[in-house]
Amino acid sequence: MQLSDIILKPKALLNDVEEFNVDVKTWISEFDEYISLIDAKNEL
Repeated sequence: MQLSDIILKPKALLNDVEEFNVDVKTWISEFDEYISLIDAKNEL
């Protein structure tokens, strides 16, 4: 990606960042579920 692309397409770049943030949040919530499953197993 060139500097001119970033200057000309700030909105597209912003959309990419938002999609990335959604992916990260999804991953974190799935990871939390995985951790709580492990905790539940350890308590048995």
